[in-house]
Amino acid sequence: MGFPVGNRGEPVFDAALGNAQVLDELAREVSKRLAPVKGQCPAGGCQNGAAGSVGNGRSSREGGKARRRELLRLVKVFACTPAPLDALERFAASLHRPSAVDEALVRDVERLIAAVGAAYDTTTARKLLVPARLLVERTTRLLDGSMFSGERERLLRCASEGSLVIGWLRFNLDQRADARASFLLAQGLAHEARDDVVQARALGAMSCAYSTTYQGGAAGKALELAVQANAVLPEHAPAGVCSWLAMREAAEHAASRHASEYQQLAERAEGAVSQAQSELGVFGAWDDSFLNGHKGKCLWLLQQPAAAEQALLAGLTHASLARQKTQIARNLATVYAVQDDAEAACGMARQALGFVLDIRYVLGLQRLLVVRKGFPGEWANLSYVQELDEQLRLAMRKLRVS
Repeated sequence: MGFPVGNRGEPVFDAALGNAQVLDELAREVSKRLAPVKGQCPAGGCQNGAAGSVGNGRSSREGGKARRRELLRLVKVFACTPAPLDALERFAASLHRPSAVDEALVRDVERLIAAVGAAYDTTTARKLLVPARLLVERTTRLLDGSMFSGERERLLRCASEGSLVIGWLRFNLDQRADARASFLLAQGLAHEARDDVVQARALGAMSCAYSTTYQGGAAGKALELAVQANAVLPEHAPAGVCSWLAMREAAEHAASRHASEYQQLAERAEGAVSQAQSELGVFGAWDDSFLNGHKGKCLWLLQQPAAAEQALLAGLTHASLARQKTQIARNLATVYAVQDDAEAACGMARQALGFVLDIRYVLGLQRLLVVRKGFPGEWANLSYVQELDEQLRLAMRKLRVS
């Protein structure tokens, strides 16, 4: 899954924030923003000699220092995301006044959730988990404050979207139990927010976390959850969500060799995606390249390798995201292995491995190892297979995969 790009016009901070010079400049900017305003005591103390003023000035300075420390901490944590500074500033201040929840703060939380989502395809899962978890934890803390019902529902939706991000990150790290727990939390928060679209997406995500289609396994709990997700989905849902969830259910039917059910759902998915290139909440656009990638995997599960190859190649041609390319290239390697084309299978596996290493995609590597295990035993002495095996061993050490 991809995520949308952040707002272009806002001041953003990228991975360069790890640079000490940039952090120093940011610290000066933060200091200016949090400098004492007129009427407060400057750093040297109040000049009017009033004891009460001195005490108030000291309290103000201490509060300002605490806010400054909190903001700097948040900036460092969110350095891997395009988080706007003004949103981080107000969010940091709100942690000292948890009861003060207004429209501006809710909007800032929404911007920060979008920023975390925007970093999904450019940041490693382990690194992005830190700001995602912090944001969800503190957003749920804000829910204890007083606010209007509409603002509460928006915060609940933010917490649900953030939990979905955390779930996908854990899924990509092959932490399936933790991923399921995060998806379940996302579903509960979306239900409380009365947002059926996010709830359906959470159920679809849980279906992925239970699925064994990547191993060619039969459907079970994953199919039940996919059916439930489509049942919850309202008529007004975005076309991209409808298309993705239709293909999610279609994949489970394909794994169980239910060809007619697969075909009906695939046609529904194609019809939906042709209406619009639609976004999946904080998830990015679902388009033809995603659809073809999923169709190719389903056709392989239905033992139609030629049709699967055609769909996968179409998907790979237009894919733009590393995880998407990894999945399609890996599935093409499987198709070529079935067609007994060792050179093509190894070539695609190496392509997939390159994408895996670009984003340190642990789950992608583990699934690529499953593909390699499925290669015929008589290929073991071929030079391109041995080369692939060596590259896989190096990747396992690099990503600490056993």
